[in-house]
Amino acid sequence: MIGLLLLAVAFAGHEVNNGGHAVVCGKQAPRLLDYVEYKVEAKGVGDHRPVVERLLAKLESVDAKTGAQYRRRWGKWDAESELLEGVELRQVRDSLHTAVPKGCRLRQLAVRHQQPIGGQKRFAIDKSLWDQLTAVDRAGLVMHELIYEHFVFLGEKDSRKARAFNAYVARASEPMDRTAYVKFVRELKVPLYP
Repeated sequence: MIGLLLLAVAFAGHEVNNGGHAVVCGKQAPRLLDYVEYKVEAKGVGDHRPVVERLLAKLESVDAKTGAQYRRRWGKWDAESELLEGVELRQVRDSLHTAVPKGCRLRQLAVRHQQPIGGQKRFAIDKSLWDQLTAVDRAGLVMHELIYEHFVFLGEKDSRKARAFNAYVARASEPMDRTAYVKFVRELKVPLYP
């Protein structure tokens, strides 16, 4: 019993609540799993920040409360995230994905610590993968983490609905159609109240 208790204490703070995945296909640039599954285009070079801002503005146009919540979390992103060099992140088996394209594999792109300790940041990101992503996929990873963190709080146990929601926002036209958004949220059966 004492051994189990000591083991539990040793691993306290290392729980990973969720993680974002990259799809790696040979020499091609990695892609965010969410965007591969739902066929979101990977165009865009440069800074991901304007892309995140545009995605948040789209969401706020149809769901001000959820959009404002994600914007507040986005405001803390730099302070709560770190790019780790020379690592391969521990696999978080929360995607429950059906498939990846033939000849490709899944790599852990980011992990979220439930309770960061000892100077840890909440979000740890594999820098080697991050550096290869397009601005669109980087923004998608940020949105994935913000959305999934919220969905876990709402009771979700895997990332399927978060990935679908993330891709929906990315693919939606500007301005977003409020009626279509409300229908989509109801079909997801996640308690968001736009």
